[in-house]
Amino acid sequence: MPEPKKKVTPRRSRLRRAHQKIDVPALVECKNCGKMTRAHHVCIYCGFYNEELVVVPKVKKVKTSKEEQD
Repeated sequence: MPEPKKKVTPRRSRLRRAHQKIDVPALVECKNCGKMTRAHHVCIYCGFYNEELVVVPKVKKVKTSKEEQD
């Protein structure tokens, strides 16, 4: 097995790993609904992008007491 030619100091190893951090996604406020969404993406809550409706969001069906009894 190859051996290191010289000792790598803790500072040098930390500097080498400094760029390996995870970036925080760029979040912006949706102009239509006001919720936080990713920049340059369709809002997952209201379906708007650039103040235009692009995708019609799905509405969750709420069960009523009559449906539960059947």
